[in-house]
Amino acid sequence: LEKMGSHLPQLLQQKLVFPYREGSQFVQWAHAAKGWTGVNALFADPPLSTSQILHPAKYYVKRENPLAIRASGFSRQMTESATVDQTLGECLVQLLLTSNLTRQEARQIAAGWTGDQLSAYLEGENLLTAWITAWKKDEDARAFYRAYQNLLQRLHRLRFAASPGRIDSVQAELPRDRLMLLQLVGSFVLLLDGTTPFRSMQLADEVWKSLDAETESTVILFDSAKGPTQLFLRSR
Repeated sequence: LEKMGSHLPQLLQQKLVFPYREGSQFVQWAHAAKGWTGVNALFADPPLSTSQILHPAKYYVKRENPLAIRASGFSRQMTESATVDQTLGECLVQLLLTSNLTRQEARQIAAGWTGDQLSAYLEGENLLTAWITAWKKDEDARAFYRAYQNLLQRLHRLRFAASPGRIDSVQAELPRDRLMLLQLVGSFVLLLDGTTPFRSMQLADEVWKSLDAETESTVILFDSAKGPTQLFLRSR
């Protein structure tokens, strides 16, 4: 598959082989423990994140479900519904970081991932993007904060400067009086991209005031083990 997809961008190459390479290794744990009965049981209780597939012990040994992240105060500031509302997950975060780091460095940082929420809203002709990532420890969040800032600077040729009067907050000017804002608070990192300087700070404050992160529910909303057609939960 890697050879067949060699003409594709690196991100698409890795997404292509992920279900077969990492996915098969994940399933092998179930087969080794309980044979095909264990494999079949995965349909009724599938992994909730790509982190659990990359690190099977987080599923089979000590369950570590991802955090569901919501910032209700932020979303109430938007006049339209989100055009994008999704989770990237550890796998895509890892692939993103390989744009500016070695694969080993990217894996090490991404392993601290424990949840994220990416949303985008249209504001007139502009697209406002908000990405909130959660990390196991404060030091994991800081490692990602630094690595992601360096990545943005290199790939988009941005010049970040400290936000006036703010700690662990940097910003870069964009065309048409727009701003990219990157902030670190505890074990969370926030990216805001595409709005005005004043509104960026205002929206960031709304995120931190209303941020809610709780463990993702393991409740399956459909009976996936009985029907002939198998469905897939959204993978994080």
